[in-house]
Amino acid sequence: RRLAAEHETAASMLRLRILELEEEPPESAGLWGDLAEAVQGAARLSGETAALTALKEGEERGIRSCRRALDDERVSAETKALIRDTLLPLNWTRVSALDALLRARS
Repeated sequence: RRLAAEHETAASMLRLRILELEEEPPESAGLWGDLAEAVQGAARLSGETAALTALKEGEERGIRSCRRALDDERVSAETKALIRDTLLPLNWTRVSALDALLRARS
């Protein structure tokens, strides 16, 4: 639940930043969000370890997206600071927590 709350906080920060840039944030997580929900649903049926693995893979995908944004010259310095100083550390914290949960089940 803590991980879900942290994920939602990060998503809210991104939505706020998009609004600050006078853009319209997406109403959903899009195709990846739909796929992630389907994978998580299937993983829940397969067991807790599979669900945790699916969540970890989603967080790792988020880290890759953040890194691409940091390398993108079109992304503003302020947005890069948000990613570097807040969002990436939150992603890494969630990955570490998921790793610990997975190790505890091994």
